[in-house]
Amino acid sequence: MISMLLTEGEKEWMEGMELFVNFDPAVFEVLTEAKYLYKMGLDVPQAAFNLCLKETKIKHHYLSLQELLSSYQNVVNTIPSNMQPMMKPFIGQVDEALIPGLTMLSWTSLNIERFMESVNSSLAELKYMAKQVSDTLECRIERVLHEMTFTALVDLPEDNLVEAHAFLEMTENIVASAGQALSIQSQQLEHCMYQLMDGLTQKLKPDEFANLQDTYACLHPDAKQKTRCQECLPCSYYNLMGHICQKNTDALVKCKCL
Repeated sequence: MISMLLTEGEKEWMEGMELFVNFDPAVFEVLTEAKYLYKMGLDVPQAAFNLCLKETKIKHHYLSLQELLSSYQNVVNTIPSNMQPMMKPFIGQVDEALIPGLTMLSWTSLNIERFMESVNSSLAELKYMAKQVSDTLECRIERVLHEMTFTALVDLPEDNLVEAHAFLEMTENIVASAGQALSIQSQQLEHCMYQLMDGLTQKLKPDEFANLQDTYACLHPDAKQKTRCQECLPCSYYNLMGHICQKNTDALVKCKCL
C-alpha cells in the first residue's frame, strides 16, 4: 500500500482544497478474505499477508485521520466570517502540518504517529485562537453593542402630566447620563478590539508581522486606483477596525431612535 495518507478533493475549503483520508474501507474486506484464505491453507500474496499483520494499526490510523480532518473542518467552521481573513496564518499552520500526509507519508510509513501529533498540536493552537476570537466577539464586543442600542435618551411619562420645562430638564439629565455611559461603552469596544488584535499578532511569526502596526498599510496596494488590495493581512486588520467602528456608530444611531 504505497498511496499517500491524504488526498485533495475538488471542493474549495477556505483558500485550499478539501482534504480526505486516502483509503478505501473496502480494503478491510479484502484483508478479511485474505485471512480466511490463509486459514484454509490457500496461498495469499505476500503484500496482502503483510497488510493483514498491520490491520489493527492501519484501522487505528484510518479512524484517527478521519477524526482529525473532521475536527479541523469543525474548528474552521466556528470562526466568525469577518474574522476568517485574520485567522489565515493559524489555518495555514495546520495546512503546513498536513503537507507530509499529502506528499510523503504512505500507510506503511513508520512515523505516522509523529505526523498526527504535529497536526494535532497545530490544530489545538487554531482551536484555542478560534475560541478566544469567538468569545471576545460574542461575550464582549457584541454584548456591549447590544446594550448600547437599548440606551434610552428620553423617558416619556405614561401616567402623570409633566410641564414642558420640567420635561426638558429631565431629558437633559437623561441625555447627559446616557452620553457618559455611551462614551464609556465606546471606549470599552475600542479596548476589546485592540485586545483582540494584539492577541492575534502576538502569535504570528516575525515574517507575518509586516505592516501590522499603526496605519496597517496595505502590502499590495493598487497604485493606479490608489485602493487597498483587501487580501493581505494588514487589510484584514484594517477592515476589522472599520467593521467594529461602523457597528459602534450604528448602535449609537439606534439608541437615538428609541
